Amino acid sequence: MLRSPHRVNLKSQRITQKRRRGIIIRLVLFFVLLAVLASLAVVLMRLDAFKVQEISVTGNREISADDIRGVAEEYATGSVGFIFPKSNILLYPVSTVEASLNSKFPQLSEVLVTRTGLSAIHVQVLERQPRAMWCKSESLSDDECFLIDEKGYIYSKTTPDVLAVTSSATSTPLIYFYGGVDDTASSSLSSPIGATLRTTSHFLDILALVKNIQDSKLDAFGVLIVDNHEFSVLLSDGAELLFSDARPLDESFANLKTALSSDAFKATSSKATSATSTSKGFEYIDTRFGNKVFFKMKQ
Repeated sequence: MLRSPHRVNLKSQRITQKRRRGIIIRLVLFFVLLAVLASLAVVLMRLDAFKVQEISVTGNREISADDIRGVAEEYATGSVGFIFPKSNILLYPVSTVEASLNSKFPQLSEVLVTRTGLSAIHVQVLERQPRAMWCKSESLSDDECFLIDEKGYIYSKTTPDVLAVTSSATSTPLIYFYGGVDDTASSSLSSPIGATLRTTSHFLDILALVKNIQDSKLDAFGVLIVDNHEFSVLLSDGAELLFSDARPLDESFANLKTALSSDAFKATSSKATSATSTSKGFEYIDTRFGNKVFFKMKQ
């Protein structure tokens, strides 16, 4: 028996309509479920149990824990998209807080922010250790001086009287540096904090050299950086020792000791000054030319 084409079309239309209603119902249920889940997420995000309620700070010595905590607390206020509170432990921007603390406090060499539990943040910091100081004025006549860490990084303002302070890292008085920072002669350099000495790769070698010179009964207190390779070690009576780090500094120091103990130098020195002079009467000694050491005695 043949079916009427009209009856077949009606049945097909009913099936199509039924399928459409099913799709619409499923879409409605999906969006209702999505709205319920979103509402539930908002409620959970706002629960006090998941809010940052405590921020602890460890590792600080010179920087106040309250100052560090204050920066960390700034990122626990407000909301994301006007819906989710930033105080929620899961939304707390750990990496952003670390970057902010490093930027605000150049004295910090390391910052680690971690979540502890469901409502606490721990900020662990490591402060830079002073190994030397850098000053704008070669004469140390003003107080524009700054501390330098072991990497040659300038990080905090200080005063020239730190020359008499013992560094906890080296157990020796801090050495004074001048030069070695771009535009040091320009008044536009309002603050060198954040800059690094151009002699960074040799910075610790220079400090070791100065220590050796001091151990040799020469009263070295500062370093004048001439360019990327040449520098002068300054003695308290105005004499200078000229070096170049284009060659190993331990070799240059060995040559300096040989020159100071040579008969020729001793003979010239005895005529120029008394035996009690810390510079032995010389104006400068130049070690920049390999095994040939040149010196000039004071008039």
